[in-house]
Order: sequence, then C-alpha cells, then structure tokens
Amino acid sequence: MKQFLIPTDFSESANNAIEFAIQSAKIFPVNISILHAFEMNTNMQMDNMGVLREYRQSLLDEAQHKLSELKKRIEKNNGITVEIIIA
Repeated sequence: MKQFLIPTDFSESANNAIEFAIQSAKIFPVNISILHAFEMNTNMQMDNMGVLREYRQSLLDEAQHKLSELKKRIEKNNGITVEIIIA
C-alpha cells in the first residue's frame, strides 16, 4: 500500500476511518489523503442575484476550514503528513 484515500463528511463513521488510517500509517509507509466532496443541484436560472454562488463559496470555506484543522491536528499529534482535497 502506498496511498490511503479517506472520504469524509465529518461524521463519526468518517472519523473512525481516518483514525484507522492514522494507526495504519504508523505501521506501514503510506500517504494519507482526506477527501471531502459535495454537489449543489442547482441551475443558473435559480441564481438571480448570486445567492447560490455565495452559498457555494460558504460551503467551500467551511469545508476548507474543517479539513485544515483536521490536517493540523493529525500532523501535530501523530507526525503524519496529510493531504486534503475538496471536490
């Protein structure tokens, strides 16, 4: 194994998967990537005044903040390098 890709929705189940990857990375030389993905089912007609664009940006900002905090905590507490991905 060279790479762990762990999807997260920031739930307890996702946190358990992340913890498993951390403990495994202490034993095996692997890279850890944590992925958060979301989709907005909208169309351009629904966004008359840019509200959906602002909402999408707020979702991106919130996800980026949560992932950055998670990355810092893992790297500080475990000495493991983590990559974060938002899609």
